[in-house]
Amino acid sequence: VCVSSGPVLEQFAKRLRAGTRLPIAIERAQLHAPRSARLVIATQQSLWRRLSSYGRDTLLIYDECHHGNL
Repeated sequence: VCVSSGPVLEQFAKRLRAGTRLPIAIERAQLHAPRSARLVIATQQSLWRRLSSYGRDTLLIYDECHHGNL
């Protein structure tokens, strides 16, 4: 899940943790999600720089994409 900012990332992570048992990994600044992670939340800037490290079969959900500037 790609989000626009750090505060939105924290809100999203909190809601997902409350609603799922899946472990949630974070891609943000110095935090790198393990490649084995099934559910990753990332800020737009971090994900843009690291997108090539994800496989072609990865599903990307872009939250609030109308705010994006890619």
